[in-house]
Amino acid sequence: MWTGFCGLMPLAMFAARYMKPLGAVWFYTHITLQTIAVAFTCVGFAFALRVDDDGERFEELHGRLGLSLFIAGLVQFLGGVLRPHKVKPEDTGSLSYYVRTIWSWGHKLTGLAIVVLAAVNVFEGLDLDTDSEDIYRELHMAWVIICVGLFVLFDIVSCMYGGSSKDVSGLKKQYPQSPIGDRNL
Repeated sequence: MWTGFCGLMPLAMFAARYMKPLGAVWFYTHITLQTIAVAFTCVGFAFALRVDDDGERFEELHGRLGLSLFIAGLVQFLGGVLRPHKVKPEDTGSLSYYVRTIWSWGHKLTGLAIVVLAAVNVFEGLDLDTDSEDIYRELHMAWVIICVGLFVLFDIVSCMYGGSSKDVSGLKKQYPQSPIGDRNL
C-alpha cells in the first residue's frame, strides 16, 4: 500500500500541480499515476486482509485508518472519473461553474488529506511491527521530507515566476496545447 498511497499518489499530485504548462500531458500523467496507485492500494489491501489472521485487523488505529484511507482513496478516484465538465469562461456564475469549483477544491483537499494521513499511517504500522528495523522508519521519513521539500520549492519558484504554476518560466509558450485538445479536463 505504501507504493500507492505514499509513492505514486504524491507524484500524481505533483503532476497535477506543476505540469500544467505542458498542456494536457499533466492530466494524462495524473490519471495514469492515480490509476496505478489505486491498483497498488487494492492489491495491498487484499494482502493486508489475507496476512492478518488473528481477526483483529481493525482493532488498532493503523487498521482503522488504513480501511478509512482505502475507502476514501476509492471514492476520490471515482470522484475524479465522474468529475463535472470544465466550465467555459462565459459561463462564470452559473450553477455548473459553482459545482465544478466546489468539486475542484474538494478533490484537491481530499487528495491532500489522503496522502498526509497515509504517511502518518505508515508510521503507525511501523510502530506496530516489532520486527521492522529502524531503517524503514528513516527511509519513510526521508521520503516525506523530500516530497514536502519539493512541493515547497516548486511553490516558491512558482511564486517567483508569476505566482502560478501554470505560468512558470513561460513554458506555456514553449509547449502549446496538445493537438488532441483538452477534452474538458
